[in-house]
Amino acid sequence: MSLTPPGGTITIAGKTVSRLGLGTMRLTGQGTWGDPDDRHQAIRVLRHAVHTHGITHIDTADAYGPHTCEHLIRDALYPYPDDVLIATKVGMVRPAPNMWAPHGHPVYLRASVEASLRRLDTDRLDLCYLHRIDPEVPLADQLGTLQAMQDEGKPVFRQSTTLRPSRSTAAATKPSYGPFSSRSHGPRLGRVTGSVAPETSQSSAQPMM
Repeated sequence: MSLTPPGGTITIAGKTVSRLGLGTMRLTGQGTWGDPDDRHQAIRVLRHAVHTHGITHIDTADAYGPHTCEHLIRDALYPYPDDVLIATKVGMVRPAPNMWAPHGHPVYLRASVEASLRRLDTDRLDLCYLHRIDPEVPLADQLGTLQAMQDEGKPVFRQSTTLRPSRSTAAATKPSYGPFSSRSHGPRLGRVTGSVAPETSQSSAQPMM
């Protein structure tokens, strides 16, 4: 692409992308549930963002829909331009519209990564975040599962994350953006500073904040 990236550029997971990215959570039905009312318009939004405005950072999650946005991205942008980075998230389940619950069991996380690869029709996720820390599962087990997939040789992540103690939980420390962080939902590993939002125990489904 020869378009000027909006807001300049930033390096994320080893790839230089537009500083202004496109979040896809609102490209679903009401309550971040199911397909949007106009699926063709959602696809046009994605294509317009990339091919007209030069946005090369697309942020999504398997929980959006659930699964809706990953399908939309595939239908809109595949085959993906070389300069586009798609960041997705795993570790959240959706029992109902507007309801979200963390699910960090290692078996579930592994299955979620594999499912995202299939929905996006790719053999590698440019960037994969732990969507939310599950207070019922040791954090080391959650992050360790994602790291193990990388160590097994699966071309899933571009960059690893180092953990260190910080206050009552952990922090991600990285030169730019690491794969195990959360953009906006609840307890989160900070992207740039490595700070962690205070954790609150939530063992049941909660409305989205």
